[in-house]
Amino acid sequence: MVAMGLIQFPKRVLGVEGAGVIKRVGSQVKNLKIGDRVAIIERYMCATTIVTLEILCLKVPDDMGFDVASTMFFPFATAMYSLMNVGGMTEGQVSVTYFLIASVALTDGYIDSTDS
Repeated sequence: MVAMGLIQFPKRVLGVEGAGVIKRVGSQVKNLKIGDRVAIIERYMCATTIVTLEILCLKVPDDMGFDVASTMFFPFATAMYSLMNVGGMTEGQVSVTYFLIASVALTDGYIDSTDS
């Protein structure tokens, strides 16, 4: 979206989400080890090697693809922002969320199958 000029950052930064395998860890790292698969949120992710803080990494399961892992931060952050700041959700409330697109697709498939 930055590359297309749809959103603006103070500096033109491409790539803020990514995923990969940890190759080295510093002496202060407590919860990550070499070989861990992680999703990362950091600037300048359009690179082959990233040096970042442990707090910006999230372990991901072995069966989760890097394509999924590297794109989960912003949808989650958008949902949280929307629930709390737009929807006014507070502690103790529960949200039931469903995906309209999936519902429309399923409904459309059902209508198509009954037309013939």
